[in-house]
Amino acid sequence: MDRAKPDPAVVRLGQWRLRRRHLLMLVLAVEVLVMGARRAELYHPPGISVNLPSTHGHIIT
Repeated sequence: MDRAKPDPAVVRLGQWRLRRRHLLMLVLAVEVLVMGARRAELYHPPGISVNLPSTHGHIIT
């Protein structure tokens, strides 16, 4: 029983079809990359800014 092997250059669409969960994982990964890149562009000042009291010698506790 000799079966003819398909031509490797011919690729069926069914062989490359992704399952729904794989597509969802791929979409989620792309979203994480895009949102991470967008948040990295935002400026985040270092430290916490504290308002100083106008009266000399007073402190905020």
